[in-house]
Amino acid sequence: MFSFVVLSLFVRLIAAAPANGGPSIEVGLVSGDSPLSVISTVSNTGNGDVSVMKFAPLLSSNPIKHFRVFDASGAELQFGGISAFFDIARAGGEAWEAISAGQSIDRTINLAESFTFPAAGEYTVAAAGVFQVLEGTYSADAASASEFVEYAKNLTISISEDDVAASATRRSFLQKRLMLGTCTSSQAPIYREDFAGVKRLATRAVERTRARDSKFATWFGTTEAHYFDFVANTFQKIEDASTVSTTSNIIANCNDPTNHCSGGIIAYAVHPVGIEGRGQIYTCPSYWTLPPYPTTCSGYGRADVMLHELSHFYDVTDHAYGFDAAKKLTPALAAHNADTYMFYARSLNC
Repeated sequence: MFSFVVLSLFVRLIAAAPANGGPSIEVGLVSGDSPLSVISTVSNTGNGDVSVMKFAPLLSSNPIKHFRVFDASGAELQFGGISAFFDIARAGGEAWEAISAGQSIDRTINLAESFTFPAAGEYTVAAAGVFQVLEGTYSADAASASEFVEYAKNLTISISEDDVAASATRRSFLQKRLMLGTCTSSQAPIYREDFAGVKRLATRAVERTRARDSKFATWFGTTEAHYFDFVANTFQKIEDASTVSTTSNIIANCNDPTNHCSGGIIAYAVHPVGIEGRGQIYTCPSYWTLPPYPTTCSGYGRADVMLHELSHFYDVTDHAYGFDAAKKLTPALAAHNADTYMFYARSLNC
């Protein structure tokens, strides 16, 4: 029964986007030198060279959400890694990994960096999503014409009591308020302004989405009622969370203690860990060079970045980065893509 549920999820993600004769990518998953280690293989099975956006799951070296993990009963494990905001334009060629025709790239992913295994037994490691792909090598012009290639693969692993002990306890404990962490006296007022901007963006998005705004179809690719409801409810959670208070289980910080600020990362969210764990948002130096609001509808400012990051605490991940790419996703992926929420909310204010 569980394998059928997982397969159904994969089919729902990819069915709306059939192959079009473009780039061909295949994924393989095998266990590494321990059950907590998974080796992902991304292969270019097409006839031409490609470049793949390497901040994506299965390619990134950061502890992002490479997989969903399920126990034998079908219950999903809590994710405890990071979700980052990337500026592909700033990263340039650094954001793309070239894979020649017939060649493959391997990555070793440590599950213990992002998941807690509560008991010994069998687990399903499920990978499903899209790669953002360019034909040939990277150029600024080519990046705007990126395509999506779907993938779906799973792996069964057997976890021992020793493996359980090796993974840290993780449990979500989110509340609907936000507090400021490691910020200077000059940064804190800017942060408050930014989160006030998030609240305005999210409030309008809730109102316009519930009113069935015509721009919804541009970004989410559908006018089905349940998508309107899901997106409106997600924006409502973001609006609720954007109020700064003195006690909270989401903390916004003005530093980078885990050294993830590289390769076009503007900010990142660390998902809650531990029974009293708090979601954390961290900003990179480039964040403080941004304006509070963008000058164009295809741009973003600090408030937009923070809306993107807050969305990650509410079942929203990163399938595609960038204004053009975010409009190309299937509805099932767009409804869980942070840049789609960000650019849609901004479009309602243009």
